[in-house]
Amino acid sequence: MKTIKDLQTDIRTFVEDNGSPSGYYSPMILSSLLKSLHNFSNIFNNFYNFKRTNKLEVEKIEKEIGELLFNIICLANNYGIDLESVLDDVVSNL
Repeated sequence: MKTIKDLQTDIRTFVEDNGSPSGYYSPMILSSLLKSLHNFSNIFNNFYNFKRTNKLEVEKIEKEIGELLFNIICLANNYGIDLESVLDDVVSNL
């Protein structure tokens, strides 16, 4: 199983190989993150609120979680944040 550190390295390599010449572009990452969060929220709102659907769309939730995670890792990489350390701090303070 890959660690968060492994995922950060994989995404850093992906962005360097396939991204823009300048690497990460924070406003674009933030925009993509917010779009994915909005889509994620809509899935739950449609299930639990007035647009009630028959079932929770798990496949769509999985896709949006993946996009959220990718964008969060991109932001962390852009600012040199070690997500494993950050997550350890959060969990230890729960």
